[in-house]
Amino acid sequence: MKKLIGTMIILLLLNMFLPAKQIVNASIEEGMKAAFIRNHDLWVKIGEKEHQVTSGENVQYPKWSYNGKWLAFQKREDQKSEIWLYQLETRQLFNVIQTEFPTYRWSPNENKLAILVGDKLKMIETDKLTLGEKKNQIYKKVFEGVGNFSWLPKGKEFLISTAPVQVPEGWADIQLLIVPEDISQDMNKVKQLFTLPSQTEKYFAITTSLFKWSPDGRWISFLGIPTASLAADVNTLFILSADGKKLIQVDEMLNNENWFHWAPDLKYLAYIEGVGRNATQNKQLKIKKFNKWGMKEASLTPEGYVDWDFTWRSDRIITISRAQESDLQLDSAERPLPFLVQIDIKKNRQTVLTSPPENFGDFYPVYLRKSSQLSWVRFNHQKAEAWIASPDGSEAVRWIENIDPAPEYYERWDWPAVISYYN
Repeated sequence: MKKLIGTMIILLLLNMFLPAKQIVNASIEEGMKAAFIRNHDLWVKIGEKEHQVTSGENVQYPKWSYNGKWLAFQKREDQKSEIWLYQLETRQLFNVIQTEFPTYRWSPNENKLAILVGDKLKMIETDKLTLGEKKNQIYKKVFEGVGNFSWLPKGKEFLISTAPVQVPEGWADIQLLIVPEDISQDMNKVKQLFTLPSQTEKYFAITTSLFKWSPDGRWISFLGIPTASLAADVNTLFILSADGKKLIQVDEMLNNENWFHWAPDLKYLAYIEGVGRNATQNKQLKIKKFNKWGMKEASLTPEGYVDWDFTWRSDRIITISRAQESDLQLDSAERPLPFLVQIDIKKNRQTVLTSPPENFGDFYPVYLRKSSQLSWVRFNHQKAEAWIASPDGSEAVRWIENIDPAPEYYERWDWPAVISYYN
């Protein structure tokens, strides 16, 4: 471990004194798309061209439809949120629903948007939208009593967790149900997949995160989330077999849906382990590997460092945002900022990819599969930019300037609130 840390420090020092790499603008392809927030408004960039979508609004969380023809986003107004849709070809905007704390997700293979309004799951078929429709006529109700949900991989059903319910003994157990999108009030179509006890000697949960399927569709990962004050510090990561017969309690981590991901093709689940809301301490990258002999675990964060957002490039390569551990009591200007590290889990080799300028850090790496490139956010607590490079960090070029800072909670930055790639 000491040898690994020494190697990383040497690489960092070398990168600091090497001449800057030449910017290669050819790395920006015409079809590359990103939606981002600038001065609280929504913008879209395609290749080298960008255009403004909203004006004088307070917008966040842009999300692309599966084919890149639609964007959903949230607009905050008078302490409430509205869900809007933007059609890229016509540049038309649709105000579809108002709700206090919206959760919305696109179908994996159709232009259908599911929205959780309170505990009611609703769905919009965006290709049927026309201007001037009344908001209560453009969506259909799917199911009530929902805590959280995800589309199943085929896009015809939802996996939902039931909403939190208090009972005399404390909290009701959480039901995991499979609900068809065309249920039409026929409860006979609902299938019970699993009952998750709300509390045991090992964990406490009243609801769940979204659900993520392994590449072969046989396993589902999700977080069990307790009440709000507890959820800020500790949540339970689970893996459930897709037939509902086996539940594995994996580890404890923060309530961050971007901190656990399956590998692209193998049954490897990577996640950021560690309790406590402070993201500058006790946050380590771990991997669970499933094989016919059982499950193996690997811990990949060197002593003295913390890991944050990460992306799988392949089944053996991970790129992660890493910083030295620090005390949150320090002034933000004194806390170490992150850099990107590439991890080869097969060879157990780690390589520093970036050395950002002084007072800047490299956050939120995303591997862009359509263009086989790596993107990340470079940020100095005031100014954010999106960078694009080859997967090994070479030929880096600044792609998007002047992105709003992401919402932050104890140094954990929520970058999907301000940038979304069509990937």
